[in-house]
Amino acid sequence: MAPYWEYMKDTGYGRCLEVAIRDLYGLDGLSAGAVEPLSERMAASRRKGFYRQVFDKAGIGVALWNRLDRLGPIPRMWTNEHDRSLFIQDVLWPADMATDPAWREGWGREILCL
Repeated sequence: MAPYWEYMKDTGYGRCLEVAIRDLYGLDGLSAGAVEPLSERMAASRRKGFYRQVFDKAGIGVALWNRLDRLGPIPRMWTNEHDRSLFIQDVLWPADMATDPAWREGWGREILCL
């Protein structure tokens, strides 16, 4: 982590990371001493419903997802253990995805076109 954190901790990304570490995992921020407890708390939070808790805490109802292929950029996000109701697909490509019943399953809402 060192020496890079010192250079980026005051950037927008660094500040967001500090807020997330504090609000989601109850630690005072990122430091060499916090890495192990943070890793343990992150591992413990890997359970069904955690993303919904994060969205609720942040006041986010749904997120737009630009999923440009059928697997998505992070395939594990589209398994049954994750809550698809957190995301709305906002880009259909190719256009026939909207008419493919297998692709539409699991979104929790009908997708016709955009």
